[in-house]
Amino acid sequence: AQNPVDMTAQVLATTEPFLNILQAVSKDEHIDYVVLMLTTNAEPGALEMAKHVIDLYPKLEKPFFICRMGTDDLAPNAVKLYREHQIAIYPSPERLISSIHYLTKHQKLQVTELFV
Repeated sequence: AQNPVDMTAQVLATTEPFLNILQAVSKDEHIDYVVLMLTTNAEPGALEMAKHVIDLYPKLEKPFFICRMGTDDLAPNAVKLYREHQIAIYPSPERLISSIHYLTKHQKLQVTELFV
């Protein structure tokens, strides 16, 4: 997989390639986290995508994060569904990257403690 994998508007036509890519990326040993960046996806399409992501989420083999850069008002039902399934949603790339930074730092500390 390349980093990042850009699906842009392809997911509007069909979600199957999108779901296949999420699964493939989560299995790639060179990738540590899966990040889904959403700009202004709105309902009803956002809700359909959320349902598919929720179904796929337990099968992903890496930590999974969502960044929604559009307001929650564009997709209130999708946002609610993500939250009900405890999938992290961040309002900006900066906040998401900050969280990943601290998660990575924590993981490294745990590994270090194992070998001390």
